[in-house]
Amino acid sequence: MSSLLKMPTYLIQFAQFHEEFRLPELESLATIENVQLKYNSTNYSRDSPFLQVDIASDEEAAKLVKRAILIKFVYELWGTGVTYEELRESVKQHPERWPEYNTKSFKFTVSAFGSTCTAEHQLKVIESFSWLGFDGDIVLRNPEVEFVVVEDFGSKTPGGKPRPEPERLYMGKLVGWVAQGSRDLVNKYNLKKRKYLGNTSMDAELSLIMANQALATPGKLIYDPFVGTGSFLFTCAHFGAYTMGSDIDGRQIRGKGQSNVKSNVEQYGLSGRVLDTLVFDVCHNPWRKGTWFDAIVTAPYGVRAGAKKLGRKHTSKKLLEMRIYEGEPMHLRSDYYPPTKPYEMSEVLVDLLEFAARHLSVGGRLVYWLPTITDEYSNSDIPQHPSMRLVSNSEQNFGGWSRRLITMEKTRAWDPAEHATIEVAPRKEEDSVAMKVERDLRAREERREEVREDKKQLGHYAFREKYFSGLGRDDKAPHSASPLSSGPKSHTDITANPAHQSIPNDAFTDAGNISDIHIATEAVLVQSVEMPADSIKVQGPDFNKDLSLHELLFSFSTMGFQASALGKAIDIVNKMRNWRLSDEPIRADDPEDLQNPANRTSVKCKIFLGYTSNLVSSGMREVIRFLAEHNMVDVIVTTAGGIEEDFIKCLGPTFLGEFALKGADLRKKGLNRIGNLLVPNDNYCKFEDWVVPILDKMLEEQKEKVSV
Repeated sequence: MSSLLKMPTYLIQFAQFHEEFRLPELESLATIENVQLKYNSTNYSRDSPFLQVDIASDEEAAKLVKRAILIKFVYELWGTGVTYEELRESVKQHPERWPEYNTKSFKFTVSAFGSTCTAEHQLKVIESFSWLGFDGDIVLRNPEVEFVVVEDFGSKTPGGKPRPEPERLYMGKLVGWVAQGSRDLVNKYNLKKRKYLGNTSMDAELSLIMANQALATPGKLIYDPFVGTGSFLFTCAHFGAYTMGSDIDGRQIRGKGQSNVKSNVEQYGLSGRVLDTLVFDVCHNPWRKGTWFDAIVTAPYGVRAGAKKLGRKHTSKKLLEMRIYEGEPMHLRSDYYPPTKPYEMSEVLVDLLEFAARHLSVGGRLVYWLPTITDEYSNSDIPQHPSMRLVSNSEQNFGGWSRRLITMEKTRAWDPAEHATIEVAPRKEEDSVAMKVERDLRAREERREEVREDKKQLGHYAFREKYFSGLGRDDKAPHSASPLSSGPKSHTDITANPAHQSIPNDAFTDAGNISDIHIATEAVLVQSVEMPADSIKVQGPDFNKDLSLHELLFSFSTMGFQASALGKAIDIVNKMRNWRLSDEPIRADDPEDLQNPANRTSVKCKIFLGYTSNLVSSGMREVIRFLAEHNMVDVIVTTAGGIEEDFIKCLGPTFLGEFALKGADLRKKGLNRIGNLLVPNDNYCKFEDWVVPILDKMLEEQKEKVSV
């Protein structure tokens, strides 16, 4: 009967980054902790950090988030509404919740997403819930219970302006401090603090997310077949798993001197759980048959280093004769390195999936990164295996290219008759690497249907080459004919495409191609979409009116080009000058004196001003002096040249010249050019005459005190 009761609703507040990774991590954590949760996936938006989830109890919710990387807070949801009146009415629907907290010490906070809350507004909101009647002590640091009101302003309006009112309001109870997740681990495993790094070391945040996706828990054995510098070994071992890795390149593992994978293991105190790192080619691995691993976690693509496997690059060359050195065959010596050849991405993925199907235990997971060209990717690019199911596919987009975190789970025992499959586009004759991949795949999958001539190019095909050549489309790839191509394309073929159904008959030539005139007309005379009502119109200053300096500078923001950038800079400076700590919500870890709203209004933004020496040489020196003189900046960061040029300006003037003046001609006249500024040699001589005696005196004093 109890199983039929509705579970309490909780509000999860995610971190607002790695949005595609949040739900897969949440589901993985629920699997690890055996926590039942229910939510409506249609209510989830990557633009919002909030998700309502049904969980059995506070204890279950705490278990769910105690090692989360992408969850900031979890609240037991007491009410929600669009207005504060709706919110209060929603909270009043369940008065049975209140008595438990009548005498407990408590704290009440108000926070906002997409906006800020002034101290006055926070106090007003808190007082509006005084009817709850809690009689316990108000304790700002470590109370027994913390109540929270969250204002969700959502995303900005189409014009980029923040919304004036919240889209949704929530009121609830914070579920313990463990609900802040394990964000501190990101700092612990930060690459900046790691003793040994390589070109391909994965950042701590994503490594920890992968450990959660792999269901890393005490007692499990997790393997990385492309281990590199071992990032995944450390994060999986942190959660109690035993880890080991291998790589074809032992130099990455051994490092130099005292900096290597072992030194990182010692740094993190993981010697008992990171078992070992081995050197071999995963394509020719020494593992016996059997299911050895609970998870395989790796990043196999090697964008910078390039994936390699054993073998000769040019198999058409005749076999090499056995070489003898000091009476021993070369290939039997301990210092022998066999030849390697490039490992094309399609081969890597198929071999990785085959390996996982063979050696993962049932229920074990394969978690790996797949690099793709953004415009060429489709879901069919992900390799498949009958014994593996896709759990999640999360993209980290970098513009022209992206990488996808693929998580798969083994669902049944390996069958030798089954093989991994992947969609492969046909290539031209000279594209030998891709042709070999296709031949290998066809040999493994004899029953596969023939590759169609119009099949698209893989999103990860030749990824490394494209990455280093500007991510352009492979010119060798066969493209489907376009209306502008010279190749024949029948009238029937074009109109069969739904995208061309609206093209009139007179747009086609006698040969059945779309006419150039129609193409040009469609490109130039496309009907414009209606601009949003709050779009900013371009407009400059009207000098027919008497403009103040403030009005003139404000007009820059709507002028376009570089003037708009200056307008944005002015807006940022004004925000810095107007900001007060009272604009931010009070946090539990704030010092006690800053828990007082009145004290927070006196805390201003600490403004740093940085500049280079050439700005001091220009008329900007007077602006910098004014800012410092009137306490408009708190910290100045500059170079030694910035200080030197300041002294020089005190000793002699700088003159205005031209950018085009030749340095050789100026040198003959004893002049120096800084951009379009001219500095006489005499100025530098005056500086030396002034500073050298000071330095001589300092040296004399140091020698007298024997403190050099």
